[in-house]
Amino acid sequence: MKGRPLIESVHCVGFLSWEIDYIRGGDMTTGEKIASDLFMMLTHAQVDMEMWIAMRYRRQGDEAVAMLNRRYARFYSVAETALFNSVIVLLYSVFEKRTDTVNFHSLLATFEATSDPAFLNKLDKSFKEMKKTWIRISLLRNNVVGHQSLELSDKQKELAAGMSIGDMRTMLEACKELLFEIGTKVQDRHFNFNITGTKAFDNLMDDLTAFTAMKYGN
Repeated sequence: MKGRPLIESVHCVGFLSWEIDYIRGGDMTTGEKIASDLFMMLTHAQVDMEMWIAMRYRRQGDEAVAMLNRRYARFYSVAETALFNSVIVLLYSVFEKRTDTVNFHSLLATFEATSDPAFLNKLDKSFKEMKKTWIRISLLRNNVVGHQSLELSDKQKELAAGMSIGDMRTMLEACKELLFEIGTKVQDRHFNFNITGTKAFDNLMDDLTAFTAMKYGN
């Protein structure tokens, strides 16, 4: 039996499909499509980051550690790493400077020629401020997540090691605010990031804990 294509299987998860269909509506301009795709990428980053942070904190408890070591340690370790990698790749991708991918620079190119100079200057300041964190994200993406570099300099290691959860959150929030502002001022659209991941992960852990207690009596 022929297997289902991977991309179709991934899309079957579908927790974002109704949001994107609603936002896209009918025919879209190039800028509207890029903005919608950025919304999807940032929402994925938000959900993945919340789950990753929840996993880090939840495994600090003695009860959770005992339960995980009994049956789920390998899965938990792999899932936590995968969520971190996903966040890094997504935050890298939305801000990379390429003309053939979905990113904020591609979005800017769709309205730069017709926008108010004051608004463009404001965006330029935001871009420059966000780039400081993005450089460290790109080091992690290029030399740790995407590749295992043999030539990482001491300075690059220092920059990459300086990345904190707070930095990642700040970068994500800045991207969300930037997209909201562009959507409102340029496209007359509102992007609301109201899908979260913490509760979904907590539900999973509660179910696993209850199952383990029922099966093993503790």
